[in-house]
Amino acid sequence: MQDENGWKGIGDTVDVALLTAARKAGLAQDKVAAEYPLIARISYEPDLKYAASFHRGSERVHIFAKGSTETLLSMADRMDIGDRVVEVDRDRLLAQKEEMAARGLRVLAFAEGEIRSDADPAFGHHHLVDLIVLGITGMQDPIRREVPQAIRECRAAGVEVAMVTGDDPRTAAAVAAQAGLQFGPSQATTGDAVREAEAAGPARLDELTNGARIYARVAPNQKLAIVLSLARNGHFVAVTGDGVNDAPALKHAHVGVAMGMKGTEVAKESADIVVVDDNFASIVSGIREGRTAYSNILKIILMLTATGLRKCCCSCWRFRSAFQCHCCPCSSSG
Repeated sequence: MQDENGWKGIGDTVDVALLTAARKAGLAQDKVAAEYPLIARISYEPDLKYAASFHRGSERVHIFAKGSTETLLSMADRMDIGDRVVEVDRDRLLAQKEEMAARGLRVLAFAEGEIRSDADPAFGHHHLVDLIVLGITGMQDPIRREVPQAIRECRAAGVEVAMVTGDDPRTAAAVAAQAGLQFGPSQATTGDAVREAEAAGPARLDELTNGARIYARVAPNQKLAIVLSLARNGHFVAVTGDGVNDAPALKHAHVGVAMGMKGTEVAKESADIVVVDDNFASIVSGIREGRTAYSNILKIILMLTATGLRKCCCSCWRFRSAFQCHCCPCSSSG
């Protein structure tokens, strides 16, 4: 939307980034929507790994889809290479996707198709066949400069940091490395592995989470299972999140930390703490201040205990008030 301060994105950050790129390329959403009126939509779901929309054309119904490269390739038989449409080269597209993911980019594929206007009006997944791949794109959410230092401070303070994301495993590993997380190949797992461990029972899941530090392609409902498992393993768990799907994990963690700027109201209401600047380093600063306050309280308790300890006339050490000792009958004089 546009106001007196300029353009402002509202909604999913991926969609906002795509709309921004389209506008920079000269495509306005309102004009395209007027030319191709929306008929139906398949919303994105983690299990589907794609989203699609159906639009009324002059003679046909146009289909536009976006999602993971592997998912859209399973729906397509051709690809657009600019000047012509050829048979889809799956190996080439997957190699490009892997190269982009290794650089820490979130990769999305795009495809289009057409169906007859008199087709089944119950538009759905069964219409997503024989699509044409339009291309793939990579998006980056840059790591803030202060995050690597904050993670080093966590490590020095004995705080373990884990990443839970819906991104591709290679993307997650690249971003984690850029952020300064230390992990080995065996410490990176996926939502599929979490699902198999859940099916095998709590003990198997606890074994998995005891060693994992990177969780990729994780479904929203699995975040809660990971949090509960970490708690069973003896960890004091703090969870950060900003979406509606993060609410269960935020609520059941020992400390739920919601993002104040991009966070949804549901996430904020489910959390114990709201970070107003959406900055991980602010959380680390909060831990530092909290530990300082806790240490000062212990020092005060120790001081009050020591100053309240007096020696009675019967040579025994007991707590006494500032005016009178009550530990033995001969101390009535104080």
